[in-house]
Amino acid sequence: MGADFFELHDKFEELYTEAQVRIDEIAEKIRILDSRPYSTFHEFLTNATIKEVNKELTALEMVNEILKDLQNLIHDITQVVTTARFIGDIGTEDLLMDYLKGLEKHH
Repeated sequence: MGADFFELHDKFEELYTEAQVRIDEIAEKIRILDSRPYSTFHEFLTNATIKEVNKELTALEMVNEILKDLQNLIHDITQVVTTARFIGDIGTEDLLMDYLKGLEKHH
C-alpha cells in the first residue's frame, strides 16, 4: 500500500467498523418488520450488489473501489428510503437517512 498505508488502514477500519454497526441495526429493523435478514455467507454473496475484488490493488485503486462501493450504497439506500417514505414507514426512513448522510460524508 506504500506511504499511505497507515492513513488508508485507519480509514478503511473506520468504514468497516461503521458498516458492522449499521448492518446490525438494519438486521434488527428487518426483524422488527417481521421479516428475516440474510444470515448466511451464501445469502450475502448471492444478493450483494458490491462484489469482492479478486486481485491486488494499489492504494489509489483501493480508494477508487471504495468510492464506487459508496456510490452503490448511496444509490441502493436512496431507493429504499424512497420506498419507505412512499409506504409511510418513518422509522425505516429515519434509520436509513442517518446512514445515508454518513455515507455521503465518507464519499
